[in-house]
This record gives sequence, C-alpha cells and structure tokens, in this order.
Amino acid sequence: MTHLLYRKHFLPLVCCLVGGLCFTACSDDDTAAIPDTELTDAESNTAQELARLVHMLCEVDALPTGWATANFTPTVGEADDANPAVQKFAVTDAVEALSYYNALTAQQLEAGTAADVWRCDGLGSLTFAALNAADCFATIDVDIKQVPQLKQIRLVPASALGDNAGGEAYYRFGDLIKDYRDNTVWVCGRPANAACGKKKSYWFSFQITDSHISHKTVATKTNYGFKVDHDYYLPKNLGSTSDKIAALGEFLTLLCFPEKYEDYVADGRPGGLGGVCNGSADDVKHLLRVVNRAWKQTDFHEQIFDHCGNMTYDEVMNIFRGQFCFYFDGYKSKSGYFKLPTVNFNTALEQPALSGDPGNPNLPKPRLLGTVFRDLQVKHEQPFDIRTYVDTYTKGDNLLMSSDYLMPYGFVVRMKTGYELSSKLVGNPDITQPLPGYGDGGHLGHIYTYKQLHHLFED
Repeated sequence: MTHLLYRKHFLPLVCCLVGGLCFTACSDDDTAAIPDTELTDAESNTAQELARLVHMLCEVDALPTGWATANFTPTVGEADDANPAVQKFAVTDAVEALSYYNALTAQQLEAGTAADVWRCDGLGSLTFAALNAADCFATIDVDIKQVPQLKQIRLVPASALGDNAGGEAYYRFGDLIKDYRDNTVWVCGRPANAACGKKKSYWFSFQITDSHISHKTVATKTNYGFKVDHDYYLPKNLGSTSDKIAALGEFLTLLCFPEKYEDYVADGRPGGLGGVCNGSADDVKHLLRVVNRAWKQTDFHEQIFDHCGNMTYDEVMNIFRGQFCFYFDGYKSKSGYFKLPTVNFNTALEQPALSGDPGNPNLPKPRLLGTVFRDLQVKHEQPFDIRTYVDTYTKGDNLLMSSDYLMPYGFVVRMKTGYELSSKLVGNPDITQPLPGYGDGGHLGHIYTYKQLHHLFED
C-alpha cells in the first residue's frame, strides 16, 4: 500500500553510500575548519542544529549564552532500567522510527533506510540503525557533547515500555489554551496517550513575534560589477519539528473531511492521527466533528489565526481543504542561498501544478491528505520575506526564481510540549490532569477542552 508521507530531496546533500550506510554532514564542507562564529553566533547553522536537538531531546526552548560548551539534561523517552544513558522512546512502527530520526536530524531519508550517520562539527554525531525486531524498531546512538548523559535512544513499541496504564489523557486534538503571559493561543495538535507510550502533549501557536524572525542582509554582485543589498526575513526559534507539525496539518485537513479518516489510516498510518489514536475510527471522527462545531460556533478561528481579518470560519477552513504549507525551524545559510524546510499538505505526489494550464491532463494533480516534505532554495539574489505568511497567510509578493515553488497559503508554526507550556513546573506533567499553571493564579487558561465542553457541541 502506498504511504501518504513522501520523502523527497530537492537540495544537494553531502552524502556517500558505503556498504549501504549513509553519512550526512550538517555543513557544506565536512572537512573545512569550523569558523569561530559557528560556535558563538546564536543564529549560526551549528547553533540551529543544536537548538533542534536539545529541543527534541531535552525540551530546551532557547539556547543559553555559551551554548557550545553547555550541558543539557535529556528528557526524551523513559530511561532503561539497566542503563540510564539509554532512553526508550515509543513509536508505532519502523516508519515512525525513521520519521523521528528525520525530524531529529532535519533530513528526509527515503522510506526503508536501514542505516545513517549524521555529523556536525562542534556537536558530534547521531547513528541510526534499523533493527525491525519485535521489541525494538531501531536505535539511535547519540554522541552529542552538549548532551553527555544520553548515549542511545531505542525506538520501541509501546509494549516494550512496560506498564502504560497512565489513564485517559485530559487534552485532546483541537483543545485550546491561552498563555496570559504573552496572550498567545495554543492548539493541541498531538495529545498524549499512555496506551501508545506517548506521555507528552504537543501544542502549536500561529502567533509569531519579531523574536521569531531573523533579518539577514546579503550583498550580491550585479552583471555591471557593483553590489546590491538584498534583505531576507526568515523564521527562527519556533521549536517546531517536521514530524509533529505534519500531524497538526493533517488534523486541520481532517477537521474538514472527518469522513476521510479511515482512508487516511489505511494508507500507511497504523497508529492513526499523530500515532496516538488507538481507539475506533468512529470515535476519532466524532471528536473531529465536535471540534469543528465548537470552533465554528464560537469563532475560535479569530483567536487561533489572529491575522485572518474579516474571514469567516468557513473561509479560513477552506485553506485547509486545499494546498497549504507550514514553515518550521531549521533554515540554513548555504553557499549562494538559504534553505527553508517546509511541510506541504494536500499536494500532488510529485511537483504540484501551481502554475500553467490547470486543465492540462498531463500535469500532476493535488491529492487530499498527501503530505510532502520539501526544502525551499531561496537564492541570494532574490529577496524573501516570511512576514507575508505571518501577516496574511499568503505568499504575497514573494517569488522564487528556481525550480522551487511557493504554496499559495502558508503558516509559520511555533511548538511547545505541555512541559514547556507550563513553564516546566512539573518534570513530566500527569497526562490525566490539566497542565500545571492552569487555574487560580496560574498563567494558563482553557479556551476550549473537549473533556469539559464536548457535551455543548454534540449532534
């Protein structure tokens, strides 16, 4: 059966295949000496690599001063009883195991990849090995000098974690929380589920501030020999990763098409939406319909998407019925261009037909719930401003002068775990209870939760 998640390479990678093992470096030149600024500049490629790693492994939302020599404590998974330097992390199958490694390394290795080594000067290495055993789908050997306490991640089925009787999760897909410290609204796009071995909830915000925008100026030489400055505004410090925001985008599309849920699961999603839906398809479809009704009747879209202007709920949701993309963390400065990672939704299996004659039968057609990871190349002679997507959710005047393309609608997405959203008040919040920080005197408030309010929006 064909999988919906298609991995494609659109940029040159520093790879070589030796006996089936792929070696990937995080820089263009694996042998060049690392510049001093790579270990001091908070926006260097090395800093962004570490920021992604420690956010996923240690739930650190911002690198501190002196990050290159700092030590971070891992919070991923559950420690192995025999060796605390080994952490066990639950995944549904070998596909999700590779997806997790891809998110950790900001790669999109082809389905079925058996082995890979990722290296970054100044940080260290990660080594992926597919095992496909009954009690372990894959391992990731960790040699990151800033995370010395973690030596291996074992990607295992939930049953390998032992007792997963953690009770019913308090939060569900589509729940909404407000953080009163900065008035941001957060959507639950990947709830916890102890039975699936998933004991963290993931929350997403579309409210982006100047602190999440990097301004770069690059001088390029014209054909006449003089230099021209070009400005680039790129997303940063979002905390978002490819695997988690893929689930968020698919959730938003399924809100519009709950009847498609069985087809979605059957086409390569054994763990259901986000790998946490182990109940019946009817239960998931019911939840989707209730959330859709709750958001619509209460105009929650005006709080979630605060730049939607005078758009109605149906007009906003029509975006998620068609082609759209999410921009997430990890832009990199390369020789002659910037690389921006994106997740494209409801797109064709190959290059979408965003231009040309839409009636041409030879052009590939969009596919509902087709999800494609792509890296956009923004050349240094073509200015790019991510703020148009922040302010209008459209590409605006941005153009790309290469074979890459821009989706007509796009969103810049921030992500936090429940632990981070609650200001780390409790090391691993009880998934059956509201997040620490909610309630009298707390900084979190519930806008909508299925658990509390679903009865108001039943059929």
